[in-house]
Amino acid sequence: MEHAVAHRWLAPRRAWLAWGCLWLLFAAEGLWGRPPSVGRVYRESARQWWAQQPLYNQIGKGFLYLPHAAVLQTPFAALVERGAEGWAEVAWRTVTIGLFALGVHRLGKLAEVGAAGDRFGWMTLAAIPLGFSAARNGQAQLIVAGLAMLTAEALCRRWWNRAAACLWLGLAFKPVMLPFLLVAGVLHAPLRWRLALGGVLFVVSPGLGQSGEYVISQYRAFGESFQRTTELGLTRPYAQVFGLLQVLGVAVPATVQTLVRGGAGLGVLGLLWFVRGRLPRERQAICYFVFTAACLQLFNPRSENNGYAILAPCMGLLLGEALLRWRDRRLAWGVGLAAGLTLLGYELQVRIAPDVRPVWLAPLMGLGYCGLQGVALRWELREPVPPPPPAECLQPPATHPAASLARVRDPRAPVPTT
Repeated sequence: MEHAVAHRWLAPRRAWLAWGCLWLLFAAEGLWGRPPSVGRVYRESARQWWAQQPLYNQIGKGFLYLPHAAVLQTPFAALVERGAEGWAEVAWRTVTIGLFALGVHRLGKLAEVGAAGDRFGWMTLAAIPLGFSAARNGQAQLIVAGLAMLTAEALCRRWWNRAAACLWLGLAFKPVMLPFLLVAGVLHAPLRWRLALGGVLFVVSPGLGQSGEYVISQYRAFGESFQRTTELGLTRPYAQVFGLLQVLGVAVPATVQTLVRGGAGLGVLGLLWFVRGRLPRERQAICYFVFTAACLQLFNPRSENNGYAILAPCMGLLLGEALLRWRDRRLAWGVGLAAGLTLLGYELQVRIAPDVRPVWLAPLMGLGYCGLQGVALRWELREPVPPPPPAECLQPPATHPAASLARVRDPRAPVPTT
């Protein structure tokens, strides 16, 4: 009974309504208030780009992204120039929240294949509270998370062109998309030449409508800015594993940090390579997003507390599966506790340890979540792998409605032919 009640309250329509309310809240705040938005920094970079002014201040703060991000802000900056800054905020929140919600929905649909119960509602239950701060600030991290989840779906369905486009677009918005791009390129051979071709277009695209000398100078400036930004993350505690250790009084040398980060990345690649053939394609795609996102957030030198929004869909998915699939209350309580403490992290940290930088609780809960996700993955690997239904995974759900219905009833049901 309790699962039926929970399923009713977390139905997809209610989940979409919650996302709509989140957008409406910040759209109204953008029109009639002055939200603490980093969108102003983004839009200012577009003005500087077209005026051929320097984009980077070289102090590790402000605009820290590739020049492409400044170009992509041109439509939003144009609204500001016409005296419609409020509408620029509305448009930016529509892109950030919309892509994040769409990615959560599509990843949830992958998780529902061959399983009972809805996942989108459970993922929304965690994604909105944990993503609230990033959504209010207008963080591009939500765009990266959304595009990474859409990439996972495209990889599952073998939509290679779409996957490459999502990866390069995400990198244009924020460099933290790079781990998703590298992992996908290593694991999927058909994607490699598309990524290579896309990389050429990616490099030359800022030169369209701008002088080559200025573009090259900004590429060089980005390299210098990236180096200073990384150095700042290595020496000052941020919300990542080494920041947690630094708060605890354990200083790890920069060289060791780099080696550990490289080892963590190779560990994720090894794990994803190991699950190939041992899990259905949908579950492989979910693992691609879940473990790459966890590695990114826990080892990125400049991880911030509100950046843990990228792990929120993963926590919501694991919470739903703990209750609907594994029927394990201990796992559910563990995930709920990790999500709750991450959500309340800043308030708890300033009360528990007011004298230290409040960046230690989120990575600690992230590590706890990874442990619980590892337990669930071990349970999943012990289950027999059902015969793959390639036609259904390679086609959009609407292409074979009878097949989709048959698979919900029986994961091993044959795909109807037309």
